[in-house]
Amino acid sequence: MNPILLLHGALGTREQLVPIESALQQSGYTTMSLNFSGHGQQPFSQHGFHVDVFAEEIMSFLNHHDLSFVDVFGYSMGGYVALTAAAQWPARFRKIVTLGTKFDWSPVVAQAEVQKLDPEKILTKIPQFADLLKQLHGDSHWKLLLEATANMMSKLGSRPTLDENTLGAIQQEVLVLAGDKDNMAPANVAEQVAQQIPFGSFQQLPNTPHPIERVNLEALMPLLRNFFV
Repeated sequence: MNPILLLHGALGTREQLVPIESALQQSGYTTMSLNFSGHGQQPFSQHGFHVDVFAEEIMSFLNHHDLSFVDVFGYSMGGYVALTAAAQWPARFRKIVTLGTKFDWSPVVAQAEVQKLDPEKILTKIPQFADLLKQLHGDSHWKLLLEATANMMSKLGSRPTLDENTLGAIQQEVLVLAGDKDNMAPANVAEQVAQQIPFGSFQQLPNTPHPIERVNLEALMPLLRNFFV
């Protein structure tokens, strides 16, 4: 079986994917993961903080590990980055699964998301989320990451890297997954995206909101095992 590369979401790290990675390993798969620049203990890249930069980091990772091609599981932003990379370097990717990936970027949508990333509001209104970000990225780093992520979302709103033409050119088999309780990445949009990808398919996960920590593993793992064959 091909190795499966697991990619984390915005404001996340590879550690959040350990339950999924462990379940895949128990099923006999070889897995790998990485932290994008600016996340976890990784410094910010001198090339910037954007989906295109993260896509290039995937390629550097594959080259460093002498991997000709991989399968990919990308959560949220990780799925967006995976499809962006697959569109640019199609020979390096075989099958791709996205979960909870937001595709409907526009200036209005981006503005709404950016407003959620104010560190002072997070500290006041959802201190448990602030504690998680500090734990994942460090006391001195999490606010910088919020600012960088807000800027990236604004750019995506103005100029998404995945448009209809790009999606239509992706030749990999892609399984687009959406949680039935995901308020950030709507299932109807995910299904439309799957229809735009020539070899795309869509499935909805029951009892699954957006946070990866609350994914329904009992529903997810059979889908992954059936897809990554």
